[in-house]
Order: sequence, then C-alpha cells, then structure tokens
Amino acid sequence: MPRRIQDIIPSDRRSIRNIPLEKSTKVVHEEKKTKKEAPLKDKVYEVPIHLMDKDTEVVTEKKKVPVREKRNSSVRQWKWLLLALGICVVVAGIGFVASNHYSHATFTIIPRVIPVTINSTYITQGTPGDAIVYELMSYKGTATTTISASSGATVSTKAQGKVTLYNSFSAQAQRLIAGTRFTDSTGRVYRLNSSVSVPGYTSKSGSIIPGSIAGIITADAAGESYNINVTDSLSDFKIIAYKGTTKYESIYGRLASSISGGFVGVKKVVSPTLLASTTAILQTQLTMKLAKQALGAIPTGYIMYPDAYKATFTAPTISGTDPKNATVSIGGTLYVILFKKANLVSHITGTSTMLSFGSSAYTTPGLESLHFNIINAKDFSPEKKNSLIIHLQGDIKVIGTVPVEELKKKLAGASLSQTEAILKPYSQVIGPGSSGELTPPWTKVPLDTSRINIVIQQ
Repeated sequence: MPRRIQDIIPSDRRSIRNIPLEKSTKVVHEEKKTKKEAPLKDKVYEVPIHLMDKDTEVVTEKKKVPVREKRNSSVRQWKWLLLALGICVVVAGIGFVASNHYSHATFTIIPRVIPVTINSTYITQGTPGDAIVYELMSYKGTATTTISASSGATVSTKAQGKVTLYNSFSAQAQRLIAGTRFTDSTGRVYRLNSSVSVPGYTSKSGSIIPGSIAGIITADAAGESYNINVTDSLSDFKIIAYKGTTKYESIYGRLASSISGGFVGVKKVVSPTLLASTTAILQTQLTMKLAKQALGAIPTGYIMYPDAYKATFTAPTISGTDPKNATVSIGGTLYVILFKKANLVSHITGTSTMLSFGSSAYTTPGLESLHFNIINAKDFSPEKKNSLIIHLQGDIKVIGTVPVEELKKKLAGASLSQTEAILKPYSQVIGPGSSGELTPPWTKVPLDTSRINIVIQQ
C-alpha cells in the first residue's frame, strides 16, 4: 500500500511551508577582486553564516576569516641561523678587540735572598788594599759656657798650637830649624818651637804627594789676638825667609789644632773641679753637635755606624772681664769613620755569596743594624790613619734587585708560556716560585708596559 506524504504541523500550528523567504536568503558573494590583488597574507574570505533568529528567519551574515600565508619553513630556519651566526661573529670580534685593548698582566716575582749571620772581628785599613777600607770625614766646632770665677793676678801669655808642615818642593827632606818664622794671611807671626825635618814628596800615577810632619808653633807676641780656632777659615802658614823663592809656595804649614792661650790681663781663677766637669760637658755637647752634622752629610753608598767616630779637643780657654764669672771655651774635631757598603759587604758575607750575584745589583737589609764596636779606640789615630780594629755582630740579608722596568719591556707582547724563558737570564736575582697571570687569560702580555704590573714579594 503506498505511503502518504503528509505535512508535519507543529503544536503552535506553524508549518514549514508558511515560513516566508526574504530577499536576504541569497548568499552574498565575495566582492570582486581588484585588478591588483593584495598580498595573500592580507586577503580574507567572506563566509556566509546562516543564523536562526527568534522568528525562525534565516539571516545571512558575512564574517571575515583571515588566511595565513604559507611560508617555507626551511628557508626561514636558514635565515635565522645565518643571522644568529653573524651576530655571534660580530660579538666575538668586538670582545676579542676589547679584551686585547683592556687586558693587563700581573707578575709576582720572588727575589733571590741569601741570609748571613755576622759575628766577627775585622782589621780595617785607611788605605786601599785587601782588607776592609775605612774613610774619614772631619768636622770642627767650638763650645762655650759661663761659670763662676774670681779675679787673679795680671798675666801675659802667648798663644800656641799645632801645625802640619808640608814639603812639595823636593823629593829630598827639608830641614827647618827652631825659631823659623811663619806668617798667616793676616800678618800674624809665629815661630817653630823645635827643629824638624820635613820628608820629601812622593809621586803616584803622575801626581805629587807632599811629605808631611807635625810641629808646634808659638805666637811671636802675647795677647788674645793670636788665638786661632781650628774651625776658622785660614790660609796656609808661609815661611817668611822663603819669600821670593820657589820654596815659599811649596814648603808650608797648615793648622792641625786650635792655637790658643794668648792672653794679657787679669787671670781668672776657676775651681779645678768645676773646670773639669764643665770641660767634660762641653766636650759631650760638641761631640753630639758634630755627630748630628755628620749624619746629615753621609755620601751615597757609604755607611756610618753609631759611635763610629773619634773626637779630639783643645785645652779649655778661660777668658772674660766679669769679676765674678769666666767664659770657658773648647775647640774640637770629630773624625767620622765611614765604610763603603759594597766593600764592607763583600768582606763580611764572603766571596762565594757575592760571586753568586755576579754583576747584578742587590740590597742588604740589616746592614745598618749590625752592632758595631771599635776594639782599639785608644790606639787609633785619625791623623796617622793607622789600622782600625772593629767587631760586627748581627743578621743581614743579601737580596737581589729585580730590574722592574727592564723586565716589563722584555715581557711586553709575550705569551704566558714564553715568560719562563724571559725570566731565566735573571736567575741571579730572581728566586724560584715566581708566577704570572693574564686578564683575560687567552690574551698575551700587553705591549703597553703601563698595563704590566710586577709585584716584588719579599
């Protein structure tokens, strides 16, 4: 039996056949393309979407749906890889240039050190030889003070003092008899107390060394005007009898001590005990004054130990017009004993120690601190320059001097592996354990020596 087709009528009595169709039921088509199409990535499709409204009407809307451009993934990956590689190369180049421009090097150098303990007695000489050689510097001065005194008898005395007589006239000795008259640049006249024979000169390396001998002279007249202090600036004493001859300039005398004692007037009476104590005080004061002066004038390369001197003093002179007081004065000469450091060190440290440094420079910390003592102080005569016996005790070090600026120039531009060979020729002054460091570590030692730091580690 054939089936019958019948409309389905909803409960609200609506039928699908009763739904009216609007003009909008037609699909809105895509707009016509322009002559010049936009890039694919800017294109969109307008897709009709049918919606059911409340009145069951069909509404057609256009919604733009972007179309993503299809890219070639392999090409894009290569582009990014090349870009990253280029950036890495540029950064590495900049870093390399910067690291070399701002690099620096630090070398810690340990100098060679040889400790030496000293406790020995040495005989030193005033003339060059195989022994330790001492040298003398002399400083002269006076000291004066006032003490209680009383007036005594009227006296008249002549000044007297010591001179050194020289002979540069002949290699033969020249005899001067007692009473020979000498005069200074002021015209004062003095006479030789006793006859002497002045030795002839000697010649060394083409130079004439005058023969010499000491003599005592006395003023030709009494009075204080004939007194001469050893510190006074004074010309040579000439022999009056030789004036007009060649001997006048070549046989002469020089002041060796103060000429004192000249006086005319009332003699001051001073207690012997007070005079002795006052003289001792003046000698101590004068010694300290001259020693301080000497310490400030030690030549470079020389050393002076405390108490390394000998002082000589004139007899005290008493003067003044005050009836209750007297002026006491003394003159003195301080002979300072100096040692050349290189000569002293070579003898007290031993030959082998010095040979190990070769011609390289070195320092000797502790040398100035050695305990120094003169064994033959009473017998030593600065005027005669006889042997001086000394004792030294203490510890010193002989340390090689590293030529810092020279090393910087040698190290500039070298790699760290090359520095050992550069330092090897300096083994006389550089000990084991030295090290170097470069920043950054892949660079070489800078060519600019101002960026090379050498630290001497004691």
